[in-house]
Formats: sequence, structure tokens, C-alpha cells
Amino acid sequence: MNFILYLISMGTSTIGSHMQTVIIPIYILNVTGSGLAMSKAATYFTLIRLLLTPLGGIVADKFNRKQIMILTDLINAMLVGGFALFINLTPNAIILMQCIVLTMSTFFDSACSAIFSEITSEDNLEKENSIFRSMQDFIMLFTPILAVTLYGFVGLKFIFLLNSITYLMSAGVEFCLKYKPANTHNKKITLSPKAMWDSYVPVTEFLRSKSDIFGLMSFGVLLNLFFVPIFSVFIPYFILNVLNLSNQYVGYFQSLMGLGFLLGSLLMVKYIKRYNFRRGIAFFITAEIVIFTFFFGGNRILPFNIYLTITCLLASIFGIFNSAVNAPLSSHLHTTVDTEIKGRFFSILQVSMQGFTPIGLMIMGLAIDKYNDISVGIVAVGLMYILAVFYYFHMTKPGKLYITAEA
Repeated sequence: MNFILYLISMGTSTIGSHMQTVIIPIYILNVTGSGLAMSKAATYFTLIRLLLTPLGGIVADKFNRKQIMILTDLINAMLVGGFALFINLTPNAIILMQCIVLTMSTFFDSACSAIFSEITSEDNLEKENSIFRSMQDFIMLFTPILAVTLYGFVGLKFIFLLNSITYLMSAGVEFCLKYKPANTHNKKITLSPKAMWDSYVPVTEFLRSKSDIFGLMSFGVLLNLFFVPIFSVFIPYFILNVLNLSNQYVGYFQSLMGLGFLLGSLLMVKYIKRYNFRRGIAFFITAEIVIFTFFFGGNRILPFNIYLTITCLLASIFGIFNSAVNAPLSSHLHTTVDTEIKGRFFSILQVSMQGFTPIGLMIMGLAIDKYNDISVGIVAVGLMYILAVFYYFHMTKPGKLYITAEA
């Protein structure tokens, strides 16, 4: 029952927050017409998480994780509802609101990641993790279309009010979670640089002893530098300003990818214990980049209707490959990392993954405003990533350790 409550809570909160996440970049682009403005907003959002995630990990390991989840959900509910009802929703006001929401969400996410293994059974952790991912992917299937539809009919404020309600509902379900917090030695948090560093010493010692985990974190930096700016900035810009399609097509594309994520996660639920998907990670990532290559270049060589049809199919297939990469990776980390440092570990993992993302976002925004269509450059970089992926996982010791670890 505990795991079911966790699913309901996360699902309810994700529906509203994901709709808001989908609409904000579209709104900013519609109002400003600038790719750089989109990149700046995405950079602010990334920096918030980057700067606060280490503190979020410490808080998640020192305080009651259930209480953190409830409190941050309630704060976000009041904040988003208050902005929708009483504030003039200019782009700058929306960016400010989203930055505060992400501040709270950073602490929520750290607690959410750390508490997962404590409310699930060890024997079913991989399966329940795949079920959780399937639920998230199902939400990603319909929320983008729902978001752009509501945006067109009832406007931005209604979406924010709906998000406020989902935060309240999520907090209500979290009250019902049965959770006994682990004993902590000291709940006092000192924000000095030395104290922060000392709090993460156990994590750095763990990483020194696990070269495959440290290697995965390093490789994740490069993947985020490539994929995050594409998803956050270039895909919406490409659909709206290069293909000259309407806002609804951004929602259609994201929902089709969500369908692939859902199908992939369902496959993981059934087969993750039967096969070692880690052995195919290089091929899966290569397939994702090949799909991007077609998406950004197929419109140049095929009739438009045929190109759109194939793109719809490939968008779903992309999600399947992505699940085959991420589900085994997530399960591997949950089963490898000690419970008492999980909050800090997943925080430092997120920081390391997102550390260079703002650079990629700003480069992409500037390039879009200067050259409009940068598809050729993205494809060229993607081909170099394919070479890097195969080299890392088949030629380096950390990469080999990961793909040969026991499933």
C-alpha cells in the first residue's frame, strides 16, 4: 500500500508540474520570438537546481524525508496559486515564479529519491522502480497535449491554478505514507563551505571506491550537455520556427515521445531482471542520436507529409531506447548506493549531470538567434557522440565495469 500511495502522490504532482513545464517555454517564445530568451530562462532554471541540489541532498539525509515532501508541495501550491490569482503574468514574473518553484522542487526531489528504497521492498526494488518510471512515462504521454490544448482554450492562469491543486492533492496523499525516518546524528546544518564539503566526504569516498559509478557520472555530463539543450530549446524552436507548425505540434511530439517512454518502461517491468540491458547501452544511445539526425534533417530530403509520418513513429521509438538506457542505470544506482548517503549521492549526481548544461543552453540560444536553423551542427556533434559512446563503454575500464556488472 505504501508504494501505491507513493505512486499516487508522485503522479498527481507530476501532472500539474509537467503541464507547466511544457507551456512556459512555448509562452516565452510566443511573446519574445527569441531563442536566446528561451535559453536564458532554461539557464536560470538549471542554475537553481545546480546551486541548491547539494544542500537538498544534505537536508534529505538529515531530516524527515516525508515531511520535506509535504512541506515543499504545500509551499508550491500556495505560490503557484497566488501568482495565478494576484500577479500580472509577464515573462519575467513567470520566470521568477518558476525559479521559486524549482527551489522547492529541488528539496522535494532529493527527499523523493532518497525515500524510494525505504518504502519499497529490496526484493522488488528493480520491478517497482520500473513501475514508477512507467507511471511517469504514462503521464508524459498525455500531459503535453492536454497542456497545449488548455493553453489554447483557457489560457495560462488556468494551467497554473490546476498545478496548484495537484500540489495540494499530492501533499494530502503524502500525509498517509507510513514512513519511519532513519536516525540522524545531528540535524543542525551549517552552510559554511567547509561544513558543506564535510557533509559530502562520505559520498566522495564512496565514488573513489566505485570507479564505474564515477565514470557514469562523468559521461552523464557530456550527454546532458548534448541532449538537454536540444529538448529544452531547439526542439520547440525547430517545430515552431523552422517547420512553421503550431503550438499543438510541440505537444504532439512530446506526447509521442511519452508513448515511447511508457512502452519502454513497461518492457523494463517485464524484462529488466531477465536481460542485462546495460550491455546494449552504447547501441541504444547511438539509436537515439540517429533518430535526432533524421528529425533535424529528414525535412530537407522527403516530402513533408512523409517526413512527419516517419517522425511520429521515430519519436515513440526514441522513448523506448531512452527507457532501455535509463531504467537499468537508475536501478543500478539504487541497489549500489548506501541508504544513509542516498540523498547526498543523488544530489551530487544531479549537480554533476547538470553542471555544464547552462553553457550548452546559452550556446544554443545564441546560435539559434544568429543562424536560425542549426540542425546540421547538431547532427555533426551527434555523430561525434556516437564515437565517444562506443569508446567509453567498450574501451575504458569504468565503462566495462558498468556493462558487465551483475543484473
